[in-house]
Order: sequence, then structure tokens, then C-alpha cells
Amino acid sequence: MLMNGQYKEGWAAYESRYGMSTYKSNVKNVRERLWDGSPLNGRRLLVHVEQGFGDTLQFIRYLPLLRRREPEGKIILICEPELFPVLKQVEGYSEIYSLRSDNSIQYDTQIPLLSLPNRFATTLESIPNETPYTASPKDAKARLKRGKGTKLAVGIVWAGRPTHSDDRFRSCPVGWFSGLFDIPGVEFFSLQWGPRAGEITPYLDRKNVTSLSEELTDFGETAAFIEQLDLVIAIDTAVAHLAGALGKPVWTLLAFGGEWRWLFRREDTPWYPAMRLFRQRILGDWRPVFQRMKRALAQMASEAPSEAPDAVSIKDSKGNDSKGNDSKGRDSKGKGPKGKPRAKRPAASGPKRKTKTPSRKK
Repeated sequence: MLMNGQYKEGWAAYESRYGMSTYKSNVKNVRERLWDGSPLNGRRLLVHVEQGFGDTLQFIRYLPLLRRREPEGKIILICEPELFPVLKQVEGYSEIYSLRSDNSIQYDTQIPLLSLPNRFATTLESIPNETPYTASPKDAKARLKRGKGTKLAVGIVWAGRPTHSDDRFRSCPVGWFSGLFDIPGVEFFSLQWGPRAGEITPYLDRKNVTSLSEELTDFGETAAFIEQLDLVIAIDTAVAHLAGALGKPVWTLLAFGGEWRWLFRREDTPWYPAMRLFRQRILGDWRPVFQRMKRALAQMASEAPSEAPDAVSIKDSKGNDSKGNDSKGRDSKGKGPKGKPRAKRPAASGPKRKTKTPSRKK
């Protein structure tokens, strides 16, 4: 139902996941003290993440809505420590804790993050898709150095977590990207980390291919690099969701079939306005996908300015970049990334936020 866009029925049916043997909850007895959507009136609501990094990055967008709906409640977020640097930039929570925290978290009611769309009765038309809804931390050290004559700086990711049940279908050999490397004026930056990061090595002798893997110490640094790129091309993994959450143009490679979140046959997604989907038409056949992508990227490069600066979006001590934009990509006139008007959002109200910061490891 969710893949068909039947969200009203689909979200309700999705609640049945609690009873599945494969469901892993980060709270004991997930059915107990489950928030029914009633007014909090000062109560403490624990929002806990579930499933993968990409799921968290996609659905954390509901926190600002939750705050506006429940200004008198205290919203406690418990999440993966790896995502702390970017989730701390999201509005809406009162306190944030690591899943690995030793703190005994007190709460009155709780809800898994992916149950919030059901509580908000989300439809295709009402998806909260205003971006960016997160940003890189102000203390990020990432600085992108673009080569002279570069028209487009493109980040690439070809592999996800190898333990993912569908990783053999969703990931692809880095060699498929090599056909893109011949496009004039385009420089490529590997955002790949983990055991497959070294696969880019044979291509590093090219002047327009650079690996950033050693500098991707956490999601905060990854976000900072993404903010300085013109485009991200990634398989269906957390980096694609991070780029979408940052409001950055991202082309996502999808294996045949795909997940419910991407719906059927669409090349766009209502979840991320700046995302374009490149789908397999035959399972395992990436060739036509990259052929279509090469044509699209060549056209994008031909329409880009003749030369980009050596470095972009270098932030000052106040979190403003070299173009005068703040940490969320807004300029002094309230415009979003690349000068696009940004809808004004009501200021989040509620108690002062408290943060329990874990050690940064990825």
C-alpha cells in the first residue's frame, strides 16, 4: 500500500511491524506507553529511532512538526551516536541521548520514529518536504578543494552497508561510475566509506577524481562536504538521504523493484524535492541506468558556469559561509540553497534543549 501511495491505509498497516519477529525496538515492550497522539500537556514523549541511518535521516523531519503541534510537551530523542552531529541541528527536541548512553531516560509515553507519519495522517500531498531540515555542525573541518576549470563538483557513493539484506542488489561496482569520469568540466569526489572505500584507488590517477574517505570521520564532516558540492550521485543508502535532508541535488540509483518509500516508476520523490531517481528496468542491469545518467550529467555540465571557485561554502566563526549564507544555507534575505525562496516556519517553542554528546565514531 505504501509503495502504491495509499498512505492512509499504508501507515496504519505499517504499525503491524511491532509484532514481527524481525522487528528490533530500542525500548523494551514497544507497545507499552505507546503515544496515541493525545495532547502531551507537559508530559515527556520519547521518540526513538529504528531501522537504519537512512530511515532516521528521512523521518527526523517530523520533529519540528511535532514541536509545533505539542509546544507544551517535552520531546526526548534517542538516536544513533553516529548521527549526533547532524541530528543536533534539527529543530524540535528538548533533550537528545545516544542509544549507547548509560543514562536512565525518564519518559511518560513513547513512539518509534517511523510511526510519526501515521500520527500526522500523512498523505502524498501533505508530506513535510521543506528542505534543508538539517545542516553540518559549525565546527566541521571539511574544506572542498576544486580543481581549476571545474564546472561541477559531484560526490559519489557506490556501496552501502554490506550487512544490509539487499546490499548485493542496491550496491554496484565503482567501475560503472568510470564512464562518467570522461565528462568535461566535472570533478568527482568519493564520499564512500567503509570496506569498499578503497575501490576508487585505480581511478585516483585521473585529475578529476579525488577520494575524501579519510576525511569522513563522521556524518557531520560528510554533511559539510555535501554542502560544498553541486550534486551527489549515490545508491540507495544513508548518504542519499543526508543529501536530500540538506536540500542538495541528489541522483539516487535504485535497483529494480526498490523500497516502498520510492513509490512505483517515478523519477521524482515527494520526500525530497531536489532528488532524482534513476531506476533499473531489469534486476542487476546497471548499464542503461548509467547511460541515462551520463547524458543527464553531460547536459548539466554544459549548462553550468564556465568555472567554479577553488573552494565553496567555507564557514566563518559564526557559521556563515563565504557567500553570506548561514549554517542551513539561508542567506541574509531568508533564501535557501542557491537563492531559492525558503518558506518561513513558525519558531519552535518549548523548553531549552539538553544534549548528551557521545564520542564521535563512525
